[in-house]
Formats: sequence, C-alpha cells, structure tokens
Amino acid sequence: MSAESERAAPCYTRGLELATQVGNELEAAHLRFRIAANMAMRGETDAAWPLLEEALHEARRLGTPLGESQALGFLVERAYREGDLDLAVELALESAGLAHEVGWTWWEAGQLETVAELERERGNLDAAER
Repeated sequence: MSAESERAAPCYTRGLELATQVGNELEAAHLRFRIAANMAMRGETDAAWPLLEEALHEARRLGTPLGESQALGFLVERAYREGDLDLAVELALESAGLAHEVGWTWWEAGQLETVAELERERGNLDAAER
C-alpha cells in the first residue's frame, strides 16, 4: 500500500491497535513509524516530524537498526526543507550505514544517492562522486 498512502493510513492505525492489544512492542513501534512516515508522504509534515523523531528514539531504545535507518531517512527530508544540508547529509549517511549493517542494500543505495544529490547541490562535486 505504499503507493496508496490515503488507503494505507487506516490500515496502519488498525494494525497498531492490534499490536498493542497483543503486547507486541516491536511491531507497535514499527507501526507508529509507518503512521508518521505515511503522514509525511501525504504532506502532513508538521504533524509527522515530531512523530518521526519519536520513532527514531524508540527504534534506538529497542535496538532496531532497520527502524532507526528508516526514521533517519525520513528526517533527511526535514533537514533539507529547513535548509540544513549539513544535517541532511549527516542523517543520510547515518541511515545508509545502518542499512549496510543489516544488509538492506536497496535502502542503503537510496540514502547514498540522496547524499550524492545533496553534495552536488552544495557544490561539493568530489564528495558527490564518492
């Protein structure tokens, strides 16, 4: 349902209710992230950013590098929109590193592509080529 954010939203909410009912903390944390990410993808960024920050802290607390990598990847966009390209690069590199650790090559490649685009935008072509 990733391409259908509007339809996915209530499914994530219902999934969170069920995960909470059965006491599945890891799945509940993942679904809280999905809800926040879905909000960001639908343009509800003012509400999504704090939830993504919470998802990042929760992923770190639970020791889930995949969740941490995802939350960092979404927070890159916030840093970019706020004009903080240094932070955006830092977050994308951290996200890519975590994705590498867990073998999530697709996400790692996407984050490294983001770094290259940001470095190009900053005029740092040598870094963009790396």
